Amino acid sequence: MLGDQFQLMQPCPRCLESGHIYPVEMAPLDPDQVAAVDASLGRNITPELREASDAVRCEACDGWGKVTTGAQNPEGAVKICTPCGGLGWVAPGAQQPAGGPSHTGGQPANGEGNAAEVVDLRDGWGRPSGHPHWGSDPATIGV
Repeated sequence: MLGDQFQLMQPCPRCLESGHIYPVEMAPLDPDQVAAVDASLGRNITPELREASDAVRCEACDGWGKVTTGAQNPEGAVKICTPCGGLGWVAPGAQQPAGGPSHTGGQPANGEGNAAEVVDLRDGWGRPSGHPHWGSDPATIGV
């Protein structure tokens, strides 16, 4: 039936009997097959999690943690979301207005009229915007 191809096959690590599989180089798995194998191993099973009471989806990036910049240069076309520091969530009350981050200087961004509202942006670890490690996971600082 398989003839010479059988020599290329490997014992199946999941089969308790005499199952065989092709090496992944010869027969790459599609995502559904990978998911089925992971499920058979008890991996990638998402538990039913409760909603956090101290976090809300970041409106500035819609929870993605990244935003587009409008840059023509592909390397600068996407950046980490400033309000959430790339986490996709912020503490309740730290949400930005629908128009995006507020200007935090003494003059409005357009240079006209009254001073703009100052917004205290904190990252997911409570550091204020402007902190040298703002938005960086503490576990990765100094690595």
